[in-house]
Amino acid sequence: MKTKVCVECGLEKELTIENFEIWYRSSAGKEPRYANSCKVCRKKSVMIIQEYKKHNPLPDNYECPICNKNEEEILKETGAYQHGIKKGIFNVDHNHKTGEVRGWICTYCNNMIARARDNAEILRNGAKYLEEKNG
Repeated sequence: MKTKVCVECGLEKELTIENFEIWYRSSAGKEPRYANSCKVCRKKSVMIIQEYKKHNPLPDNYECPICNKNEEEILKETGAYQHGIKKGIFNVDHNHKTGEVRGWICTYCNNMIARARDNAEILRNGAKYLEEKNG
C-alpha cells in the first residue's frame, strides 16, 4: 500500500483517489501524479478562498504586490494565461497550514511561492542566486 503525507495537515494517508485528487496522468503509462494536499484539506482551502472572494473582490486594475504588475502587464510579458486558465490571472493566496488569507497575488507569483514551499529562506536563496549568476 502506497501512502502520501498531506502537505497541509501533515497526516499520512493511503494514496488513493478517495484521499488525493489526481492532478495529472502521463500519456506514457507512468503512474498518475496526485495532489500534494488531501481532499479534506483541499475542500477547506476552497471554502476559505470562496469566502474571501465573496467579501474582498479583486479591485479594478489591481497590481500584484510581489511583481507590481497588473493583468495587462503580466499578459504582455508572459504572452498567455498560465495553464490555459482564462478566468483571471489573480489568485487568493493563503497559508495552507493556518488557513490565514494573505491576499490577492498573480498566478505566477503564487506558483513561485508554492514551488518554494512557502519557505522565505528558499526565496531569499533564489534571489541571491539570480543576483550572483545574472551579474
